[in-house]
Amino acid sequence: MSFHRFVFTSCLCLLGITASASAQEMGQGEARITARSNVRLGIESGPGTSGRTLGEIGTAAGAALGAIRSCYGEIAEQDPTIRGEMRVQLSIGSGRHPVTTEIGQGAPVSRELTRCVVRAVESADYSSIRPGATAFLVLTFTNTAAEGVERTRARRVTEDAVEVTRDADGHRSASGGPPDGLIRFTVIAQGDESEAAVSAAQRALRATIPTFLDCRRKAGRRDGSPEGELSADLRVSNRGRAQARVRSNTVQNRYGTAQAATCFAGGLNHASFTADSAGHYRVVLTLHAQPTAVSAPHSDGGHGDG
Repeated sequence: MSFHRFVFTSCLCLLGITASASAQEMGQGEARITARSNVRLGIESGPGTSGRTLGEIGTAAGAALGAIRSCYGEIAEQDPTIRGEMRVQLSIGSGRHPVTTEIGQGAPVSRELTRCVVRAVESADYSSIRPGATAFLVLTFTNTAAEGVERTRARRVTEDAVEVTRDADGHRSASGGPPDGLIRFTVIAQGDESEAAVSAAQRALRATIPTFLDCRRKAGRRDGSPEGELSADLRVSNRGRAQARVRSNTVQNRYGTAQAATCFAGGLNHASFTADSAGHYRVVLTLHAQPTAVSAPHSDGGHGDG
């Protein structure tokens, strides 16, 4: 059996409010697509379908590509993550329903797009093609916005990842801080808090890094050294409310010791904890006089010392 394949492409290229023929087809004021969307159509012959017949099917199915392209452009505007390959088996017979389609597995997850494809393909004119022909339509949907969305999601997964370890006493703990190493914090569970709870507490403290950096600034008042370590007892309620009390403070600068402690307690009390982080913790904040290289599995962002 010989194998035949044809490829057709169609591109919907609307950026912002740039005028184009596609925008005119949609109607005045309807050109809302903000990503470059592309639909590629490949056609493969089925059993007993000659190259000539396949070419005729390709011409007929290709006429439906405009409608499919418009559908996908609208869908991609709302959800650019919908992309991929859709394989459609097209059978041409006789009788009241001469054209039937079957969507293969692994198609992009969108009922709206599937309905549009089936409607467009089955509405094409195959009247000149002899019954008994079979072809496989391979539609590939891509858009530029999907790549950006995937990169953003991947970055968020990396940023949200927290390495939870156990200390010498078996307590779960997690650390964080800016890349320059001016400060470093560690949150240590004092009870049977889960790994998820410790991770949630670490993420809340990570968002508090700007406040911790300000505590370091206060610890170094009047050109004194901000170096030292502060330890606080922290309780987070089931509603995410925090109560913190500083237990120890080794900052030696007599002008900034008290200010650093007050700042540290205030930062913990006002951190954006969630119910997921409920528990009893000890939080240790280490202040360094100079930047130090930090090598950690997960970066905590690029906060600078303001």
